[in-house]
Amino acid sequence: MSGSSQFGKLYTAVLVQKLYQAGLIRRVVDIGAGGGTYSELLRGHMPDCDWHAVEVWQPYIDEFNLTDRYDTVHQVDARLFDWDQVKGAIDLVFCGDILEHMEKQEAEALVDRILTHTRYLLVSIPIVHYPQDEINGNPYEVHVKDDWSHEEVVATFPDSQTAFLQGSIGVYMLSRQQAALAPLLLAHQFIAPLVEKNLNDPSVYWQ
Repeated sequence: MSGSSQFGKLYTAVLVQKLYQAGLIRRVVDIGAGGGTYSELLRGHMPDCDWHAVEVWQPYIDEFNLTDRYDTVHQVDARLFDWDQVKGAIDLVFCGDILEHMEKQEAEALVDRILTHTRYLLVSIPIVHYPQDEINGNPYEVHVKDDWSHEEVVATFPDSQTAFLQGSIGVYMLSRQQAALAPLLLAHQFIAPLVEKNLNDPSVYWQ
């Protein structure tokens, strides 16, 4: 989508940088890049990473200059994306404010497909009732499933390894690669309480 809530962004930035510094992230795919939020948040701190954007809405690619923000831009619906177009191992996929824009079964299928191609999948999603219609004529902005909850996210995606909740947003890191779990859990357990203390936000909850 074109915009993105700031909830969960500090946690996301610190966690991803921690994994990058551990040598675990060198190629990134941003699903539904929209305004290039994750590139703006992190690319400057990860200078040797290869960044790919997947964005279905051509006007966003032009409006937000995504070809300048990413090394490669793929204009396609994420549900139809050919992952073989990304050459080399993928370390991290961002799926920020995306899953609520499709039916639950489609979200499950997309997550399953992504996890066969990447070491880590970061999902950011509204975990409250959050209806939304088209924005500026973009039909992909509609929230098709607008009632995700934290409990439903965890139950639906059993590969979720960590969770950080702030306000209306839940941030989840998923992985199926056994070797990737220990460094992720260590980083999460170290930074989550520090981020919580820094934010001083009573809505923060992590596990």
